[in-house]
Order: sequence, then structure tokens, then C-alpha cells
Amino acid sequence: MTVTGPTPVLDAVYRRDAAALTRLLEGGARLTLLEAAFGGHQALAELLLAHGADAAAKNDDGQSPLDVAQAKGHATLARRLRGELP
Repeated sequence: MTVTGPTPVLDAVYRRDAAALTRLLEGGARLTLLEAAFGGHQALAELLLAHGADAAAKNDDGQSPLDVAQAKGHATLARRLRGELP
């Protein structure tokens, strides 16, 4: 089976739909912080962290969510991932 287009989880991230993402995560869906960091989605990153997302996960290029947030200029999210913000 080939999947085309965004998955329901990624669609919720792109739409910044925290309610839909919460339902999906509570239903067992998985998402890394990398997607949230790429888009600078602070609230969604917080939601993912609350659901046990791995902040140390690396993408195929060896980048962590912190690396991605910094590279994309998402300073507040980068500070949160560095532990500088609660």
C-alpha cells in the first residue's frame, strides 16, 4: 500500500489543530517533535512533549528537533527544547 499526501497526524500539525492532534495521540498515533520543530509549532510541540515525544530523536540527516528549530529560526521553541523555558 502506498500512502500519498499528509497523514492525519501531519495534517493536524499543518493546520495547527491541537484538539485533533490530542485525539490522534490519545488514540495511539505517533509523531516526532521534528515535524513540529520544522514548522515552529510551539503549542503542538508542548502537546507532543506532554505525550512523551522523544526530544533527542534524529532525522535522516542527524538533526534533532532542537537543531531543526534553530535552523528554521524558531527561537522560542529552540529555547524550550534546550530547557531554558518551562
